[in-house]
Amino acid sequence: MLDKLKSLAVFSAVAESGSFRGAAKSLGLAPSVVSQHVSSLEQHLGTALLYRSTRHVSLTTEGEKLYGYAKKIVQTAEEALDEFASEANRRLTDLRLAIPAVLCSHPVFERVTDFARRHPGIRLTIATSDQQHSLLKGVVDVAIRMGQFGDSELKSKVIGEERAVLVGTAHYVGEQPPLTTPSDLKNWHFISFSPVPNNLEIREMGKKVYGVWGETAAATDSVETVRHLILSGLGVGLLPMSLIAPDLKAGRLEHILPGIADKPLPIQAVWPRNATLKTSARALIDHLSAV
Repeated sequence: MLDKLKSLAVFSAVAESGSFRGAAKSLGLAPSVVSQHVSSLEQHLGTALLYRSTRHVSLTTEGEKLYGYAKKIVQTAEEALDEFASEANRRLTDLRLAIPAVLCSHPVFERVTDFARRHPGIRLTIATSDQQHSLLKGVVDVAIRMGQFGDSELKSKVIGEERAVLVGTAHYVGEQPPLTTPSDLKNWHFISFSPVPNNLEIREMGKKVYGVWGETAAATDSVETVRHLILSGLGVGLLPMSLIAPDLKAGRLEHILPGIADKPLPIQAVWPRNATLKTSARALIDHLSAV
């Protein structure tokens, strides 16, 4: 019985692709093996199922009837296996995710927690740090990152967006000479986020014009620490809008050169290019990218 079910699956693949070679490629079998399965099935049933030519095969009347049943059997088996794999995954899988600490207040993180609620059997281990975790060393399964990156060994999918804006306290800005041109910022003090280069892109009509950076008053590897240093009046710096929106509303910070110094930051799910994604990891990426 089991060998007949296998032959039915092979026959269904031949009918689907319209050729023995196409079915062999999709199944990962030799064309001779595919042909043998179909011939065995025809012998067992005592009827021809396919009209054969050198380049193409087509279904006989009996083949059409059998294909209808074979297709349903294969689909049912695939659905059962997928459901079992999904259930087993929900019960047993550990999933390691890295996300910048600054995004814990972003709507993207709400999607992470919503995923966790919907998949109670997937145990999430979440590393929250503004430092980038190594995906290539197997430290995490999926990482969420902000901004552009050019690592050819990683695959990515955009799941959201953010905007970095130049901010400072009203007191600090008021102590500086008036900005007659953006290049005057070279005389200001800046707080540096050390994982990224010190550069403020000044844009005009949506096009990059030039980079500006003043004297670095302090540097840190934490976005939250950058915020506190700016709030202390030590200088100005770039921060994600979602992080400092309450500070802008309360008047603790001022938005400097809005629309000119703002920097768009895509939020991306990232994973190793050569890795086979776990079912749980793919489910997470699909959930995060769903609108």
